[in-house]
This record gives sequence, structure tokens and C-alpha cells, in this order.
Amino acid sequence: MSDYMPRDLIAMIPIIGFAAYISIGITKRGIEILKHLKSATEVKQELMIKNIIMDKLSKTDALTDLYNHITFHEYLEKLIEQSECGYLSIHLAVLDIDNFKK
Repeated sequence: MSDYMPRDLIAMIPIIGFAAYISIGITKRGIEILKHLKSATEVKQELMIKNIIMDKLSKTDALTDLYNHITFHEYLEKLIEQSECGYLSIHLAVLDIDNFKK
């Protein structure tokens, strides 16, 4: 048979109950942390989308939706670097339209 006396088995009940109570608390806290993590991830994704939109708006002209002057020079510098390394050849055509907004 078992080496446990009835009083030993009765003494284990509070220990098992306490362990179950701690386990439930840990599980609840884990669920809470998971909800906060999900919320933070959603907020981060929204911020990334807004950042991309703001970046596009800062690089394009509102009237024509074409790249603005500053962006043109950024891309031009990168293209010149790639051309000098021999990755590609570039050709450039520039148009200046007078009184375009009229």
C-alpha cells in the first residue's frame, strides 16, 4: 500500500489548493500581458502606416502628386552613385513649365 498516512493526504490539500491559486493568478496575468501586447502591436502598426503616409506626403507635390524638388535631388544622388558603380546607366530630361499652377 501507500506510505502516506491519512493526515499526510489531508495536509496536501491546502498545498495543492495554494499551487492552483498561484497557477490561476499567473495565467490571468499572462492573458493580461498578451492583451496589452496585442494592443501595443496594433498601435505600432497604425503609427507605421501614418508614418508611411506622412513620408509620401512630404516627398510629393499636392497638386501634381509628383516628387518634389528635394526628393528629386535625393533620388538623383542615389542614381548617380549607382551609375558610377556601373550598376545602371542614367538619362535625365528636365522640363520647366512656366505658370504651371495657372
